Amino acid sequence: MKPIVFYGTSIVQGAAASRPGMAHPAILGRRLDWSTIDLGFSGNAQCELEIAGLLAELDPAVYVLDPLPNMTAEKVAERLPALIARLREAQAVSPPRQP
Repeated sequence: MKPIVFYGTSIVQGAAASRPGMAHPAILGRRLDWSTIDLGFSGNAQCELEIAGLLAELDPAVYVLDPLPNMTAEKVAERLPALIARLREAQAVSPPRQP
């Protein structure tokens, strides 16, 4: 079963949670009985292209992206579409070849 990958800020990381198991990716993983990967970065998660490349190396069931609390509207408009395009490109399935 492919994991759910969470990418985001300290909220995703669980900075305000009382313990690691109380971060929302961990709670959702338990409730859904699904493995999760928590890539929350306190004070960061700025959708850098280098991060997009690293995220694209993963093979998840789904990505959950929540970088907005640490980004300005200008950075969101500039970086988020490129990050999403990179992830879609990496996950694209080639159509079957015609005989």
